Amino acid sequence: MAEDDKNIIELGKIIDKSEDDFENKLTYITAGALGLSFAFIEKIVNIESSIYKWILISGWSFLSITLLINLVSHLLSKRVAYNLMNDLEILDKDDLDKVNDFNNKVLFKNSITEKINYFTVGFLIMGILSIVLFSAINILKDEKDTKRSNSHQIEVFRNNDNINVKYYDFSLQINDTNLIIKKNGQNTKKNILK
Repeated sequence: MAEDDKNIIELGKIIDKSEDDFENKLTYITAGALGLSFAFIEKIVNIESSIYKWILISGWSFLSITLLINLVSHLLSKRVAYNLMNDLEILDKDDLDKVNDFNNKVLFKNSITEKINYFTVGFLIMGILSIVLFSAINILKDEKDTKRSNSHQIEVFRNNDNINVKYYDFSLQINDTNLIIKKNGQNTKKNILK
């Protein structure tokens, strides 16, 4: 076997190992992100009162799609490798045109695998970013709601002959003859002597 053939075989092994490592790490990262997001959402974000749930569902969907594409990519790569091995066995290595065709076929199939890998990384990134965005929005919302509920207490005060009660955008004014209710800028006046 020529030295060039040995180098090509070694490079092929390196590429195969790199592809296997990529697929394994992608699977671990995706599954881990999915599992951590379930635990994080359960412990940190109140899902019942959360907003923009579609962002969370999108994130979970992106991660699930990543896992599925990775699985399909692995199966396709294996099938392509078997087909290329069969083609290589029957290849007439003395016919330069057929060797070039075979090499072009290998390059084309590798480019498809590379594109699939980019898609899976893209879906992984979109999934993680969606879950982080959902969590951040809802954590900030919960903090804002907590501050608002702590700052808006019921106010009761007496002004001349009136008793006033205020709570958020609702106010109630009572005097000797009338009950005035203000809600959302609308006044309702009722005579209490009737």
